[in-house]
Formats: sequence, C-alpha cells, structure tokens
Amino acid sequence: MSKRKLDIDELYVHQINGYGIGNFINCTPTIKYLSDYYHQKIPVYFDNGTIKRMYENCPFIDILNEKEASKKECLFSSALVNGWIPDWLFIYKKVLKRQKIKVDLNNIPHTYVDSYPTLDAYQDKKYVVIIRGMVDYTPYWIKMKDPGDTIYKYIIEKLEKEYQIVFIGGESDYNNNICRMETWCDGYVQLNSIQKSLGLIAGASLVVSNDTGMYHASGALNKKIFVMWKKTLFKKNQSPGLNCFYSRLNRWQKDFDSWLDLIEHSK
Repeated sequence: MSKRKLDIDELYVHQINGYGIGNFINCTPTIKYLSDYYHQKIPVYFDNGTIKRMYENCPFIDILNEKEASKKECLFSSALVNGWIPDWLFIYKKVLKRQKIKVDLNNIPHTYVDSYPTLDAYQDKKYVVIIRGMVDYTPYWIKMKDPGDTIYKYIIEKLEKEYQIVFIGGESDYNNNICRMETWCDGYVQLNSIQKSLGLIAGASLVVSNDTGMYHASGALNKKIFVMWKKTLFKKNQSPGLNCFYSRLNRWQKDFDSWLDLIEHSK
C-alpha cells in the first residue's frame, strides 16, 4: 500500500493472488467511495480471472491489463486485512486516511458484485442456493471453515421439502463436497461459471453457506442467508449484508431451525 497521497490518475487497486473473492468484495465500498469522490472510475488490476468476471459490468471500476497497471502505483490491494473490525470497514478507514479524505462513517457504500439474471429454467422456481467452499482445501482450512456433512445433510433434508436445492461452486468444491451432497437430494449443480452462480444467488429465496467468498457475494446482493461460522475470525470476516444470519459453532442446528421458522412465519 502506498505511503503517500496519490493523484487519482496515478493509482490503481490490485486484486492480488492468494486473497480470494471475499477479500476483494471487502474492497468495493472503498472503491465505490473513491469513484464518487473523484467523479471517475477507479482502475483495478485483477490477478484472478474469475474475480475479474464478477466486475465486468461494474459502473465504478475500470479494469486494467498488466501493461496499464505497470504504469501506475498501487494504492492498496485485497491483501489489506486486519483482525479486529470488519475488513470492509478497516480498508475504508485506512485508505481514506491515506488519501487525506475525511472519513464519513455515515455514508459507507455497500459491498458490490455484478448482478446477473437468473437462469431461465429457475426464474419461476422457489429454490435455495447451497454454498460449501474455500479457496484452499488443506487440512488447516477444512478445520477452520468446513461445518461438515452432518449439518449440511440436516439442512438440505429440511429445505428440500419446500425448495429446490441448487449447489454452486468450482471443481474443487465439487470434488471435496458437492459430489456427496448431491446424492442427498434431487438437486441442481452449477459449476465453473461465476456469472451463472451470481444469477442463481440473485434469484434464490434463501442461501445457506459457510464462511467463504460466495457468502460475501450473497451479502453484497442482500440475500437472506444462513451463515455457519466455525473457527475463522468472526468480526473481520462479517459482511455488511442486511439479511445475514450468523450461527456460531455448536449452535448450527438450533439456529437454523429458528431462522427457518422465522422466515416461514414472515411470509
């Protein structure tokens, strides 16, 4: 991150390898605020092609190629994280102070991802998107993030009585989790298309997830989402989504039943 105030035409934001979907989504309130402040799109260079495709229609981001980025100085990257407050708030305060912009805590933009239309086959269906993933399926991250088969099977069996089940993810999500979960129900599987996945989230009645990047995407779209939290830092990884219900370790089943009952009685 640059240590001096930059003119807007000198800077860019870097979505950096090793920091996934959620890390960049947490950068978007700051990027949007800078765009409004300077009255122009903010240049962003993406290392990850999947994350870049989530912002091809973004009205406040100018996507750079590598040559264009090399001529600018990086203001901040998606590696800008902390351990105490939500990352989206930490980034916002840190970058605005660096740019000598008054920090306005009353007008922080929401997180953002492009919104895509729901697949034609699902536009008139009542369905739930099930998300179970992580960037790196190592024993450490599985221990930190994955709630396990038992609770997902419980949730799917309850939901399939009223909703179509839809799984989204990539090949690694399929090989590690979805390949088993799809045998528990008559579900639909959408793999390896971030635009279709965003469209399915946008049209979903409900979303169920662990702490993973597409939970942040669901929060950016303000979907009704049940988030099972295991051992990752809670405060720093919270989404500003208005309809996120967080359930902590050892409370998942009880909290899910209460959440679903509340939703059913609010119809």
